Parts: sequence; structure tokens; C-alpha cells
Amino acid sequence: MEPPQTRQQQRCAWALRCELQAADGKLQTAVTKDLSRSGLSLVVAQPVAISTAVGLKVAALFSDRSSSAPLRLEATIIWCTPVGEGYQLGAKFARISEELQRQVEMLMNMLQEELEGSSDGPGRGP
Repeated sequence: MEPPQTRQQQRCAWALRCELQAADGKLQTAVTKDLSRSGLSLVVAQPVAISTAVGLKVAALFSDRSSSAPLRLEATIIWCTPVGEGYQLGAKFARISEELQRQVEMLMNMLQEELEGSSDGPGRGP
């Protein structure tokens, strides 16, 4: 299934470390392609079925080698497509509390500040 063409939130291209865990316990290491207030896309080695509920742990690595506290989020996979030697997934955040929403926004702000203050940026995508 192809990614939807309309976006509800602005997405920013950042390559962040991520772990994805499905309800069956399978854990995959991933790299995000982009992040918004409502979801993210990421690349994994194995496909994940559409509508699968997953747990995500997302953290940023900054140019000074420090990292953000990992965000633990619940999401639903809304699309999955082969890309290169893996699969790109679209995930929509589920049951996100006001506090988690605030943390996602804080992470996005920190990433933007890092990008503006560094020529390399925090894993800024191509």
C-alpha cells in the first residue's frame, strides 16, 4: 500500500534511532525518516502488517554525542512498502497523552535548534 498523499501535520526529515516492538514481542531496530506531532515514518528490516499496534522507543543523538531521553510511544502501522533492502513504515501515534504530545513537540524543537546550530544537524536526513 502506498503512503497517503495528504498530511495532517508538518513532517520534518530526521534520522533518529528507534526501536519498534510488535504485540507478539518481536523487536526491530529502526531509523526514522521523518517525524510529526501525529506520527512518523521509519525503515526496518522486516515488514509489519498494516493495522498492527506497536510500541516505539525514539531517541535523538546530537552533534555533541549527547542523546535525548527516549520517548516511548504507542502507534498503529498505517502503511508498509518495500524500500531498498528493508521496508518503510508509516506509523500514527495512538493514545498519546498531553504529556507525551508535549514531549514530542519538545524533541522536535530540540532537533530544530540543533539543526540551526550545527552544520551537520542531528542525523538530518538527505
